[in-house]
Amino acid sequence: MKTQCMSDKKDRQTILVVDDVSENIDILGAVLRPEYKVKVALSGERALKIAAGNPKARHDPAGYHDA
Repeated sequence: MKTQCMSDKKDRQTILVVDDVSENIDILGAVLRPEYKVKVALSGERALKIAAGNPKARHDPAGYHDA
């Protein structure tokens, strides 16, 4: 029997991961993706744009990309 994740995909909260070291993003993404939608930014400036609701911000379902 399959156990369901804590949250259905459509009900997941979004987390913004900000770091200029891609290895850190990889690690955090691997830990967080099973339970959260993950957006990433490689700079503080980009993170602020994403947090402000920039429509070009992308959800990152598999790997990391500067959203």
